[in-house]
Amino acid sequence: MKKLLAGVTALVTVGATGYFGVSTATADDTPIGGPPTPGAPGDQTAFALGGAHVLGIPYDEYIRQEGAQWFPGQQREIVRYPAGQVQGHVLERLFPGIGKFDENFPGLGLDGPSVGESVDVGVNNLEAA
Repeated sequence: MKKLLAGVTALVTVGATGYFGVSTATADDTPIGGPPTPGAPGDQTAFALGGAHVLGIPYDEYIRQEGAQWFPGQQREIVRYPAGQVQGHVLERLFPGIGKFDENFPGLGLDGPSVGESVDVGVNNLEAA
């Protein structure tokens, strides 16, 4: 009985592996024509959200270049919101007073706003834009 069970198990395993493992994976065909053309004239404005920044990285330039190849000619406007790094808000809750380091070393990100605070300010800035 054990030999029969072992034989059936081996047969099922080899059969399933052969059935699912033999075929070759294929990808979709490459689209022809490159990137899609913008659906609107170039005088439209694309809004990009600002966000958390780390010192030494030119985020404003990155945000301005975002989508430039797909939608050339569109104006870009950065919508600011006071985002901090997540660990900053958490660290202030765990270690009250750690935010003073942020006053001495601005941009360190040890005490950032909460998600709710960021959303409140960001929504108002987006509506104003």
